[in-house]
Amino acid sequence: MAALLMLSASALALPVGDEWVVRNQLPTNEDLQAAASDGVGTAVVVGNHGTILSTTGNAWTPHPTSVQTDLQDVIWTGSKYVAVGYGGAILWSTNAVDWNVVPAVDAAFYRVTWTGTLLVAVGGTYSPTLGWTGSIFTSPDAVTWTRRTVTGAPTFFGVSNKSGMIVAVANGVAFTSPNGTTWTKRTLPKTTAGTATVTSIVWTGSTFLLTGETVWTSADGIKWFERLDLGYLIGMMLRWTGLEIAATHPIGRYYTSANGLSWTDRSAGLISAPISGGRFGTTLLYVSYGGHIEGLTPGGAWAPTNTTTPAGSVNGIASSGSLYVAVGVNVTWTSTDANTWTAHSQTSLNLRNVCWNGSKFVAVGNGAWTSTDGIAWTNTFPADTSGNTALFTVTSALGKTVFSGYRSDTQQAISAVSTDGTTWNPANLPGVVLSFTSDGTKLWGVGWRGLVVSSSDGSTWDASSVPEL
Repeated sequence: MAALLMLSASALALPVGDEWVVRNQLPTNEDLQAAASDGVGTAVVVGNHGTILSTTGNAWTPHPTSVQTDLQDVIWTGSKYVAVGYGGAILWSTNAVDWNVVPAVDAAFYRVTWTGTLLVAVGGTYSPTLGWTGSIFTSPDAVTWTRRTVTGAPTFFGVSNKSGMIVAVANGVAFTSPNGTTWTKRTLPKTTAGTATVTSIVWTGSTFLLTGETVWTSADGIKWFERLDLGYLIGMMLRWTGLEIAATHPIGRYYTSANGLSWTDRSAGLISAPISGGRFGTTLLYVSYGGHIEGLTPGGAWAPTNTTTPAGSVNGIASSGSLYVAVGVNVTWTSTDANTWTAHSQTSLNLRNVCWNGSKFVAVGNGAWTSTDGIAWTNTFPADTSGNTALFTVTSALGKTVFSGYRSDTQQAISAVSTDGTTWNPANLPGVVLSFTSDGTKLWGVGWRGLVVSSSDGSTWDASSVPEL
């Protein structure tokens, strides 16, 4: 199993000793995770490998620190920015330029919130005997942090607050506290699937709104109700921008709301996959993979906020041996040498991955398409324009092409297998696979919730799992 790589079978192999060269240099090529603004004239974005960028409106400037772990969240407290991430990383800055690194604590942080008097950072801590358990740290000033006792908590993925109540959420449970010191466990109502995995939480001004494999609301953080009427928010990342709530999903959806009940769709014209939303002055923002930060001005269209940013995020790449093809949202690129690239605008092609099946390129996203030249594409699996379908990965091996994805409206995995990339039959995958590879005799895949699958024909799969975070 050690040979099972998180890499598509269509990925490019370089001879040993060849050096990777960055193309289309941005202020950073790291995946970005969160954005925050002081509401006056400065914004900050954080991301993987300790990435911190700031802007005052002209360009994004990187600010290297000693932190090299992935930063997952950043907020503005009214007097300082606070960023948290993996490896117990905590940093703060009063001017978005000079960053103070707090000695790392034993936790992997996912989110942080500010109550007006107290910072609350949540995540998980790993031990060989207990595995991953939930962790909560609090601080009045971002300098001195205290671990709080939370018994029976899995890893926390979100935290929010209203006056007199802080709510931290993990799969299946919420923990509430009136002061950040003492915490009480609350059980989330299970969904029809029998579980209650969570994504994020925000206070809307009148209720806590929690997303995951379903949507819940609570007026007090104690009693929760499943909201089937808000099902279009399933799995979306929620953030308060300073003026509204931004809900994003990397399959290509962006909604905003002033109250958490009435939502405006901002998805039209998205350039790359929106990971998390934000705002800088009158410009609505989102951060994405590969260092992309896109903005939407009133009456305008989504556009890169830095003029050096290529128009679109590269989501996948494949080679036929003589032609390289890269894919993104409504754009593909072709190259004969992987150095000079030509962009080709596409219409309604939200592409997430691509492979070469021996005779043609097969790309997937909100449907499946084939192409011999990377420019003209033929739809072979129905395209979903509603935004509910996300095909995450595709591979070709052992004479079969297989894709895997997810439908958010039915909350079900979707997969198919083909011998030519044109005619598709159910692949019967037992869950969502995010990456495939092949050892020459079997197809292997890894995916959500520790899923590991293998198959010799692409239709019948053996499944196992690894411990889930």
